Amino acid sequence: NIVLGFHTSIGHKAVGLLRNASFAAADLSNDLWLKRARQVVALAEDRSLSEELCNLNDEGMVEELRRGNCLVAVKPEDLIVLDVPLLIPNDIVRRNYHRYQLTEIEEYEFDLIFDLVENQASSMLDIDESFPEGALVERSHRRRERNSAGAREAKENFRRLHGTLHCEACGWDPIDEFEAIENFGTIIEAHHDVPLSAPEHSGITHPEDFKMLCPNCHRAIHRIRPWITVREFKKVFYEPE
Repeated sequence: NIVLGFHTSIGHKAVGLLRNASFAAADLSNDLWLKRARQVVALAEDRSLSEELCNLNDEGMVEELRRGNCLVAVKPEDLIVLDVPLLIPNDIVRRNYHRYQLTEIEEYEFDLIFDLVENQASSMLDIDESFPEGALVERSHRRRERNSAGAREAKENFRRLHGTLHCEACGWDPIDEFEAIENFGTIIEAHHDVPLSAPEHSGITHPEDFKMLCPNCHRAIHRIRPWITVREFKKVFYEPE
């Protein structure tokens, strides 16, 4: 299991997870080794490498890369790409200052990070509003402020307009199957058609900016890159030509 991430002044940030990865020796051509070496050497220009690596030429870097280098393979369902980088708490993986030194983690540490990723994904499902959003606050890192009142208002507006709360992509209505379940309306989730992290996001989210999705469609649309709108998602998967 591998956590993909980068180093910042406040600690490590995860951008993805690999589960059940398999490894093989990196049997690459000399030209490809040299290409990779030159890419790494280029990092020395901003002092992103340790001093001893900064002093290596292309050939020396090739030898450095050959040692212990391997290829990683993973099934698509075992690759998790985060919508927003996640700061890994220092009590899970202590930050270090060796930017290109791999950090070995225990299985329980990976599980803790995986749980954080799952919680982050869940917290992005019901968020925000036309109420001020995007103010930068200082915590252990900076993030956009979020207000769940907007998502709730968007759901109420949708229910008043359509008389029900159903998925705008597949059309599924939870009341058809879960009529006896209390608060069945919470099954449908409010989705940002424009992600908060996107450059085109103005920092203010209005109730009409939300789309209603069932959990299946919501999870699926968050796995698609590049980001697509609910209308595009529906056209591709539910309105075949």
